[in-house]
Amino acid sequence: MFMNRRINSVPERDRAELDALLENVTRSFDESWLAAPGGHPLQVLWRRPDAYATTELLTLGHALGRMAKWPRWLTGQVAKAKSSDINNRRGALFEILALGQLEGPNFAIEPAPDNHPGHDAFVRFSCGAEIGLSLKSYEISVHQREFEEHAAEAWERFTAHLEHARRNAVELYIFCRPDHQPRSGDWKALRALIARGSEMFEGVPLELRADPWELFFRPMLPEPGKRLAQDYLSARILVCVPRHVNDERNLLSKLEDARANLERHAKSDPSASNYVLIKVPSDSSVAACEEWAKAYLAEHPSSPIASVALYQVEVAHNEADGTELAPIRWTGG
Repeated sequence: MFMNRRINSVPERDRAELDALLENVTRSFDESWLAAPGGHPLQVLWRRPDAYATTELLTLGHALGRMAKWPRWLTGQVAKAKSSDINNRRGALFEILALGQLEGPNFAIEPAPDNHPGHDAFVRFSCGAEIGLSLKSYEISVHQREFEEHAAEAWERFTAHLEHARRNAVELYIFCRPDHQPRSGDWKALRALIARGSEMFEGVPLELRADPWELFFRPMLPEPGKRLAQDYLSARILVCVPRHVNDERNLLSKLEDARANLERHAKSDPSASNYVLIKVPSDSSVAACEEWAKAYLAEHPSSPIASVALYQVEVAHNEADGTELAPIRWTGG
Protein backbone atom coordinates (compact mmCIF):
# COMPACT_ATOMS: atom_id res chain seq x y z
CA MET A 1 0.00 0.00 0.00
CA PHE A 2 2.71 2.52 0.93
CA MET A 3 4.88 1.52 -2.04
CA ASN A 4 2.09 2.28 -4.53
CA ARG A 5 2.89 5.99 -4.35
CA ARG A 6 6.67 5.59 -4.31
CA ILE A 7 9.44 4.85 -6.79
CA ASN A 8 10.67 1.38 -5.89
CA SER A 9 14.44 1.45 -5.37
CA VAL A 10 14.63 -2.32 -4.77
CA PRO A 11 12.24 -3.91 -7.31
CA GLU A 12 13.73 -7.36 -6.72
CA ARG A 13 12.31 -7.41 -3.16
CA ASP A 14 8.76 -8.51 -2.40
CA ARG A 15 6.45 -5.49 -2.32
CA ALA A 16 4.58 -6.76 0.74
CA GLU A 17 7.90 -6.99 2.59
CA LEU A 18 8.72 -3.39 1.65
CA ASP A 19 5.29 -2.22 2.76
CA ALA A 20 5.90 -3.92 6.11
CA LEU A 21 9.14 -1.96 6.54
CA LEU A 22 7.35 1.32 5.85
CA GLU A 23 4.60 0.26 8.24
CA ASN A 24 7.30 0.05 10.93
CA VAL A 25 7.95 3.75 10.32
CA THR A 26 4.27 4.70 10.57
CA ARG A 27 3.80 2.56 13.67
CA SER A 28 6.68 4.23 15.48
CA PHE A 29 6.31 7.81 14.26
CA ASP A 30 2.54 7.91 13.56
CA GLU A 31 1.39 8.32 9.97
CA SER A 32 -0.59 11.50 10.69
CA TRP A 33 2.55 13.12 12.12
CA LEU A 34 4.65 12.00 9.16
CA ALA A 35 2.09 13.37 6.67
CA ALA A 36 1.72 16.70 8.48
CA PRO A 37 3.03 19.76 6.54
CA GLY A 38 6.00 20.30 8.84
CA GLY A 39 9.67 20.95 8.22
CA HIS A 40 11.01 18.04 10.24
CA PRO A 41 13.47 16.04 8.07
CA LEU A 42 11.41 12.86 8.46
CA GLN A 43 8.22 14.65 7.41
CA VAL A 44 10.01 16.07 4.39
CA LEU A 45 11.38 12.62 3.58
CA TRP A 46 7.93 11.02 3.92
CA ARG A 47 6.46 13.47 1.40
CA ARG A 48 9.13 12.67 -1.18
CA PRO A 49 8.28 9.71 -3.47
CA ASP A 50 11.71 9.44 -5.15
CA ALA A 51 13.98 6.39 -4.96
CA TYR A 52 16.52 7.94 -2.58
CA ALA A 53 13.82 8.93 -0.07
CA THR A 54 12.25 5.50 -0.35
CA THR A 55 15.60 3.81 0.32
CA GLU A 56 16.19 5.93 3.43
CA LEU A 57 12.72 5.18 4.78
CA LEU A 58 13.11 1.45 4.11
CA THR A 59 16.44 1.49 5.93
CA LEU A 60 14.83 3.25 8.90
CA GLY A 61 11.92 0.79 8.86
CA HIS A 62 14.34 -2.14 8.87
CA ALA A 63 16.17 -0.73 11.91
CA LEU A 64 12.92 0.06 13.73
CA GLY A 65 11.73 -3.50 13.21
CA ARG A 66 14.93 -4.96 14.64
CA MET A 67 14.91 -2.67 17.69
CA ALA A 68 11.19 -3.18 18.41
CA LYS A 69 12.14 -5.85 20.97
CA TRP A 70 13.24 -2.95 23.19
CA PRO A 71 9.96 -0.95 23.27
CA ARG A 72 10.82 1.34 26.19
CA TRP A 73 14.16 2.31 24.67
CA LEU A 74 12.67 2.71 21.18
CA THR A 75 9.80 4.89 22.43
CA GLY A 76 12.33 7.21 24.07
CA GLN A 77 14.49 7.41 20.95
CA VAL A 78 11.48 8.14 18.73
CA ALA A 79 10.40 10.95 21.07
CA LYS A 80 13.89 12.46 20.80
CA ALA A 81 13.92 11.97 17.02
CA LYS A 82 10.61 13.87 16.68
CA SER A 83 11.79 16.78 18.83
CA SER A 84 12.87 20.19 17.60
CA ASP A 85 16.32 19.86 19.23
CA ILE A 86 18.61 19.18 16.27
CA ASN A 87 21.36 17.44 18.26
CA ASN A 88 18.92 15.16 20.12
CA ARG A 89 17.15 14.41 16.86
CA ARG A 90 20.33 13.46 15.02
CA GLY A 91 21.66 11.42 17.92
CA ALA A 92 18.44 9.44 18.36
CA LEU A 93 18.09 8.62 14.66
CA PHE A 94 21.75 7.60 14.51
CA GLU A 95 21.33 5.24 17.47
CA ILE A 96 18.24 3.62 15.94
CA LEU A 97 19.90 3.16 12.54
CA ALA A 98 23.29 2.05 13.84
CA LEU A 99 22.05 -0.48 16.39
CA GLY A 100 19.35 -1.76 14.02
CA GLN A 101 21.94 -2.53 11.36
CA LEU A 102 24.39 -4.21 13.75
CA GLU A 103 22.06 -7.07 14.69
CA GLY A 104 23.49 -10.41 13.51
CA PRO A 105 23.01 -14.21 13.76
CA ASN A 106 25.83 -14.85 16.27
CA PHE A 107 25.37 -11.83 18.48
CA ALA A 108 22.61 -9.67 19.90
CA ILE A 109 22.37 -5.93 20.52
CA GLU A 110 21.00 -4.61 23.78
CA PRO A 111 20.64 -0.85 24.34
CA ALA A 112 22.26 0.31 27.57
CA PRO A 113 19.90 1.34 30.39
CA ASP A 114 19.56 5.03 31.19
CA ASN A 115 21.65 4.69 34.35
CA HIS A 116 24.65 3.24 32.51
CA PRO A 117 26.88 6.17 31.45
CA GLY A 118 29.85 5.40 29.22
CA HIS A 119 28.01 2.90 27.03
CA ASP A 120 25.12 3.29 24.61
CA ALA A 121 24.66 -0.42 23.92
CA PHE A 122 26.09 -3.88 24.49
CA VAL A 123 26.96 -6.47 21.88
CA ARG A 124 26.61 -9.96 23.37
CA PHE A 125 28.03 -12.91 21.44
CA SER A 126 26.84 -16.49 21.63
CA CYS A 127 30.30 -17.54 22.91
CA GLY A 128 29.86 -15.34 25.99
CA ALA A 129 32.06 -12.43 24.94
CA GLU A 130 30.71 -8.93 25.23
CA ILE A 131 31.41 -5.51 23.72
CA GLY A 132 30.43 -2.26 25.38
CA LEU A 133 29.57 0.12 22.56
CA SER A 134 29.83 3.91 22.66
CA LEU A 135 28.13 5.74 19.77
CA LYS A 136 29.41 9.10 18.56
CA SER A 137 28.32 11.25 15.63
CA TYR A 138 29.23 14.57 14.12
CA GLU A 139 27.99 16.43 11.08
CA ILE A 140 29.53 18.51 8.31
CA SER A 141 31.62 21.27 9.89
CA VAL A 142 30.93 25.00 9.72
CA HIS A 143 34.06 25.37 7.58
CA GLN A 144 32.81 22.78 5.08
CA ARG A 145 29.42 24.47 4.86
CA GLU A 146 31.13 27.81 4.22
CA PHE A 147 33.25 26.23 1.49
CA GLU A 148 30.17 24.72 -0.17
CA GLU A 149 28.41 28.11 -0.10
CA HIS A 150 31.40 29.90 -1.65
CA ALA A 151 31.86 27.15 -4.25
CA ALA A 152 28.17 27.37 -5.18
CA GLU A 153 28.50 31.14 -5.56
CA ALA A 154 31.58 30.64 -7.75
CA TRP A 155 29.52 28.32 -9.98
CA GLU A 156 26.68 30.83 -10.22
CA ARG A 157 29.05 33.67 -11.11
CA PHE A 158 30.87 31.51 -13.66
CA THR A 159 27.71 30.41 -15.49
CA ALA A 160 26.23 33.92 -15.35
CA HIS A 161 29.34 35.35 -17.03
CA LEU A 162 29.27 32.63 -19.69
CA GLU A 163 25.62 33.31 -20.49
CA HIS A 164 26.25 37.08 -20.62
CA ALA A 165 29.20 36.56 -23.01
CA ARG A 166 27.21 33.96 -25.02
CA ARG A 167 29.92 31.36 -24.50
CA ASN A 168 29.30 27.65 -24.15
CA ALA A 169 31.21 24.45 -23.38
CA VAL A 170 33.74 25.80 -20.90
CA GLU A 171 35.45 24.07 -17.98
CA LEU A 172 36.97 25.93 -15.04
CA TYR A 173 39.40 24.35 -12.59
CA ILE A 174 40.18 26.36 -9.45
CA PHE A 175 42.99 25.50 -7.03
CA CYS A 176 43.88 27.22 -3.78
CA ARG A 177 47.45 27.18 -2.49
CA PRO A 178 47.77 23.94 -0.47
CA ASP A 179 49.14 25.63 2.66
CA HIS A 180 46.43 28.30 2.81
CA GLN A 181 42.87 28.39 4.16
CA PRO A 182 40.90 30.89 2.02
CA ARG A 183 39.31 33.75 3.91
CA SER A 184 36.46 36.07 2.99
CA GLY A 185 38.74 38.41 1.05
CA ASP A 186 40.21 35.49 -0.90
CA TRP A 187 36.76 34.36 -2.02
CA LYS A 188 35.92 37.91 -3.10
CA ALA A 189 39.14 38.03 -5.13
CA LEU A 190 38.24 34.66 -6.69
CA ARG A 191 34.91 35.99 -7.91
CA ALA A 192 36.73 38.90 -9.61
CA LEU A 193 39.16 36.45 -11.25
CA ILE A 194 36.27 34.35 -12.55
CA ALA A 195 34.71 37.44 -14.12
CA ARG A 196 38.03 38.45 -15.69
CA GLY A 197 38.81 34.98 -17.02
CA SER A 198 35.30 34.47 -18.42
CA GLU A 199 35.68 37.69 -20.44
CA MET A 200 39.18 36.78 -21.65
CA PHE A 201 38.45 33.18 -22.63
CA GLU A 202 38.30 32.74 -26.41
CA GLY A 203 38.08 28.98 -26.78
CA VAL A 204 41.75 28.17 -26.09
CA PRO A 205 43.25 27.18 -22.73
CA LEU A 206 43.66 30.15 -20.38
CA GLU A 207 45.49 30.32 -17.05
CA LEU A 208 45.15 33.03 -14.39
CA ARG A 209 47.17 33.25 -11.20
CA ALA A 210 46.70 35.54 -8.23
CA ASP A 211 47.79 34.29 -4.81
CA PRO A 212 46.34 32.09 -3.37
CA TRP A 213 44.41 31.09 -6.52
CA GLU A 214 45.20 29.34 -9.79
CA LEU A 215 42.44 29.22 -12.42
CA PHE A 216 42.46 27.09 -15.56
CA PHE A 217 39.83 27.71 -18.25
CA ARG A 218 39.52 24.94 -20.83
CA PRO A 219 37.21 24.09 -23.74
CA MET A 220 34.73 21.45 -22.62
CA LEU A 221 34.88 18.41 -24.89
CA PRO A 222 32.01 15.92 -25.26
CA GLU A 223 32.38 12.27 -24.34
CA PRO A 224 33.38 9.98 -27.25
CA GLY A 225 30.44 9.38 -29.55
CA LYS A 226 28.35 12.14 -27.98
CA ARG A 227 27.84 15.85 -28.53
CA LEU A 228 27.06 18.79 -26.30
CA ALA A 229 23.66 20.44 -26.35
CA GLN A 230 23.61 23.67 -28.35
CA ASP A 231 20.44 25.13 -26.86
CA TYR A 232 21.55 24.84 -23.24
CA LEU A 233 24.64 25.95 -21.38
CA SER A 234 27.25 23.22 -20.94
CA ALA A 235 29.82 24.04 -18.27
CA ARG A 236 31.82 22.39 -15.50
CA ILE A 237 33.64 23.76 -12.46
CA LEU A 238 36.00 22.16 -9.95
CA VAL A 239 37.00 24.05 -6.79
CA CYS A 240 39.83 22.60 -4.67
CA VAL A 241 40.93 24.00 -1.31
CA PRO A 242 42.80 22.36 1.61
CA ARG A 243 40.65 20.68 4.23
CA HIS A 244 40.38 22.64 7.44
CA VAL A 245 42.56 21.49 10.34
CA ASN A 246 39.46 21.25 12.52
CA ASP A 247 38.43 18.08 10.66
CA GLU A 248 41.01 16.10 12.64
CA ARG A 249 40.13 17.88 15.87
CA ASN A 250 36.44 17.03 15.42
CA LEU A 251 37.21 13.32 15.26
CA LEU A 252 39.70 13.37 18.12
CA SER A 253 37.28 15.29 20.35
CA LYS A 254 34.78 12.42 19.98
CA LEU A 255 37.44 9.88 20.94
CA GLU A 256 38.50 12.00 23.91
CA ASP A 257 34.90 12.26 25.08
CA ALA A 258 34.39 8.50 24.77
CA ARG A 259 37.67 7.74 26.58
CA ALA A 260 36.83 10.11 29.44
CA ASN A 261 33.37 8.60 29.89
CA LEU A 262 34.70 5.05 29.84
CA GLU A 263 37.48 5.83 32.33
CA ARG A 264 34.97 7.48 34.63
CA HIS A 265 32.12 5.00 34.43
CA ALA A 266 33.00 1.68 32.75
CA LYS A 267 33.89 -1.26 34.96
CA SER A 268 36.93 -3.40 34.20
CA ASP A 269 35.84 -6.79 32.86
CA PRO A 270 38.31 -9.19 31.16
CA SER A 271 35.48 -10.74 29.10
CA ALA A 272 34.32 -7.39 27.72
CA SER A 273 35.88 -4.86 25.35
CA ASN A 274 34.99 -1.23 24.74
CA TYR A 275 34.39 -0.18 21.15
CA VAL A 276 33.56 3.27 19.81
CA LEU A 277 31.38 3.63 16.70
CA ILE A 278 31.72 7.07 15.12
CA LYS A 279 29.53 8.33 12.30
CA VAL A 280 31.65 10.67 10.21
CA PRO A 281 30.22 13.24 7.76
CA SER A 282 29.70 12.32 4.12
CA ASP A 283 32.37 14.82 3.02
CA SER A 284 35.10 13.34 5.25
CA SER A 285 37.92 11.18 3.98
CA VAL A 286 37.45 7.85 5.74
CA ALA A 287 41.09 6.98 5.00
CA ALA A 288 42.28 10.15 6.75
CA CYS A 289 39.92 9.53 9.69
CA GLU A 290 41.27 5.99 9.98
CA GLU A 291 44.85 7.28 10.19
CA TRP A 292 43.89 9.82 12.86
CA ALA A 293 42.09 7.15 14.89
CA LYS A 294 45.04 4.75 14.61
CA ALA A 295 47.43 7.47 15.77
CA TYR A 296 45.15 8.29 18.69
CA LEU A 297 44.99 4.67 19.86
CA ALA A 298 48.78 4.34 19.51
CA GLU A 299 49.31 7.49 21.60
CA HIS A 300 46.95 6.22 24.32
CA PRO A 301 47.94 2.56 24.87
CA SER A 302 46.28 2.43 28.29
CA SER A 303 42.98 3.81 26.99
CA PRO A 304 39.91 1.65 27.71
CA ILE A 305 39.01 1.94 24.01
CA ALA A 306 39.89 -1.37 22.32
CA SER A 307 38.76 -0.49 18.82
CA VAL A 308 37.13 2.23 16.75
CA ALA A 309 34.62 1.81 13.91
CA LEU A 310 34.20 4.61 11.40
CA TYR A 311 30.71 4.63 9.97
CA GLN A 312 29.99 6.64 6.84
CA VAL A 313 26.97 5.93 4.69
CA GLU A 314 27.00 7.48 1.26
CA VAL A 315 25.29 6.34 -1.92
CA ALA A 316 28.05 5.11 -4.20
CA HIS A 317 27.90 3.68 -7.71
CA ASN A 318 29.46 0.31 -8.39
CA GLU A 319 29.93 -0.38 -12.10
CA ALA A 320 29.57 -4.13 -11.55
CA ASP A 321 26.29 -4.34 -9.68
CA GLY A 322 24.76 -0.88 -9.36
CA THR A 323 24.32 1.11 -6.18
CA GLU A 324 25.68 0.16 -2.77
CA LEU A 325 26.25 1.70 0.65
CA ALA A 326 29.74 2.39 1.95
CA PRO A 327 30.76 -0.19 4.60
CA ILE A 328 31.79 0.30 8.22
CA ARG A 329 35.58 0.44 8.65
CA TRP A 330 37.16 -0.87 11.86
CA THR A 331 40.36 0.63 13.28
CA GLY A 332 42.60 -0.72 16.06
CA GLY A 333 41.87 -3.77 18.12
